[in-house]
Amino acid sequence: MSLEAALAQLQRASDEVEGLSTLLAQAQANKITALRQVNAIRDPITTRLPVELATEIFLLCVDWTPPESTEPFDTPFDENEYSVYDPTCAPLQLIGVCSAWRTLAFATPRLWTSINFPADPNAVFDAWLLRAGPYPLRIKAGRCETPFTPQSVLFARQSAICAWDLQIACQPVLASLVKPTNWTNLKTLTLRITYPFEERDTPELGLVLHALRNAPGLTHCTVEYSIYHNTGMFSGSGRAGYILLTHDNLENLCFIHHLHSPGMIVPSLLDFLILPRLSTLSVRVGDEEEVDSVVNLLKRSNLSALHTLVLTTSQHSDSWGHVLLHAFRELAAQVPNLTHLDVRPYNPIRREAMEYLARDDVWLHLKQLVLRNFTPQRTLTALVSTMLAARGRPALQRLVLLWTWCGANLFDFESLAHIEDNADFELREEHLVNALRSVVQANNFGPEIHLGSGVDGKELRVLNGITEKDTD
Repeated sequence: MSLEAALAQLQRASDEVEGLSTLLAQAQANKITALRQVNAIRDPITTRLPVELATEIFLLCVDWTPPESTEPFDTPFDENEYSVYDPTCAPLQLIGVCSAWRTLAFATPRLWTSINFPADPNAVFDAWLLRAGPYPLRIKAGRCETPFTPQSVLFARQSAICAWDLQIACQPVLASLVKPTNWTNLKTLTLRITYPFEERDTPELGLVLHALRNAPGLTHCTVEYSIYHNTGMFSGSGRAGYILLTHDNLENLCFIHHLHSPGMIVPSLLDFLILPRLSTLSVRVGDEEEVDSVVNLLKRSNLSALHTLVLTTSQHSDSWGHVLLHAFRELAAQVPNLTHLDVRPYNPIRREAMEYLARDDVWLHLKQLVLRNFTPQRTLTALVSTMLAARGRPALQRLVLLWTWCGANLFDFESLAHIEDNADFELREEHLVNALRSVVQANNFGPEIHLGSGVDGKELRVLNGITEKDTD
């Protein structure tokens, strides 16, 4: 065969392959069209149900990020649920099923009114918010590193935002967020300011105050940030240039600042607030001065009616418990009608603080008392005295005792004397539960008593009278 003949045969074969490929592509397109028609006929959602009912079914499919507080004795500061941003979860999963479902999902604004966006907001984030139409928005965004611009969809929809949980990674983001805005309908705000440690920048409190001022209808607020040094807390005229901010609607405040060096003297956000309607307060204190900032806030705001207090101590607070004892004394005098107290110390609660809580003239109206990181390392006396004191509190409905470990010196049982401190944790824990059960049965306790391991109360046991049950 000549070269010309071979080339001609090759061309004919290529043409035949191209023709067959075209036919195959057309056949595949016809198959997809037919499959869509079959799915449309069989689709129980878009073809057999009214649009209103199909929409409600779609709404029930949305996957939500659960609130951070899960136990009945936890104090929630943001009870909003945020829809998951994940292609394998609704609503994104719904738009990938078929064109009919995609059309219905895009025509349902309520599917897009909430988002838990894991990264710096981008074009996808903006498109999501635009789909929500006029409905109120609940937004949670993680690690924002790019400052917002006035042209951002976020600012265009600012009046629709009712809940916002934001992790701020740099000072320009915080500045761009608060200065040109007016969050008229914002009810819940969470600012987690997490500047990189290597930059050692310190949040300017004036910007945080500005954020609160821009949200006059705010009822729930959480502010958390770290402080690496004493400078940078205020700009311009400095601390003296800021006046007290009165916020008339804020009811729940959680304020946590992390000091990376002990002994730092820095202003607290609480020093610049007056909150006359505050009913729930969660604070972290590291020394007596920070306790005094809390007490002064309560005095300025005339908050003798505060009913819920979550008190956390930092790693820099002294290990002997003087800070916690000072907090109990000062706060008991300022808010005597407290009904819910949750104590979360970094170091184990000391006997002196426990004995102060056991007094019959301290917080007699308590309905719930939660003690975390509770490790009486040498005796059961403080624990038992507190539980016995509960009998003298007719209002007490729930007592929660959570411990982190059981040392060998926790008990006076000779049978445990030979066990090393960190050995056989479950055995010691079981002895502790049995000892407490004896106290409960002997004294006919009325309150519901929760016992558990870890500061979050994993594997709680509930002792109520002589009834015990295990819950996961």
